Amino acid sequence: MSETIGERMTYYRKQKGLSLQDVADRCGVTRQYIDQYEKNTFRKNPSLPVIERIAYAIGVNPGRLLGWEDIAETDAKDEEKASDELKKVYDGVRGALEYAAQVEKVDASKMSFGERVKFFRERAGFTRNKLSVLSKVSPGLIAKYEKGDIGMVSFSHIERIAGALNVSPAVLMGWENVTDGAKLNGVCGKLNEILSGEKNGQQ
Repeated sequence: MSETIGERMTYYRKQKGLSLQDVADRCGVTRQYIDQYEKNTFRKNPSLPVIERIAYAIGVNPGRLLGWEDIAETDAKDEEKASDELKKVYDGVRGALEYAAQVEKVDASKMSFGERVKFFRERAGFTRNKLSVLSKVSPGLIAKYEKGDIGMVSFSHIERIAGALNVSPAVLMGWENVTDGAKLNGVCGKLNEILSGEKNGQQ
């Protein structure tokens, strides 16, 4: 996949069979405006509201333009590294959480950004200090985000906080709904670490 926002805009626009003018008309801006973003000739990246408008005009999730992948996708290759005995434990936990994902869904899209940060932080059992250590975002800034005292959030903070909370950035922004699949990925990731360590110890 392309590396810059502009390259991803071009990729998805062409994939949808849209012209620059099509996207510009849907966004209510000029063709040159969209063209400048695609060619990365602006001095800075577009703001989140602009990215949302362009993404919805193209017909893709805003997270795709930012290059954010769904953290709920699992890595099947890691399973092959597990020992037979511990792999049964892995599969058992995975199956249980997959079942939980089917029966429990959380609609975080109706919350504000700060409410989602607080919701997922408390769901993970983290204090603000703990989340700060994991995300490298200061506790004071996290508190301001949760209280809604800061309107604009930097891309890097979104990505780091989402990573620490084990949800995708798109979920944290309210662009995607979330199930316990995010929790499933986190537990399976931790088990993968255990399995890898166990296998290395046997060698």
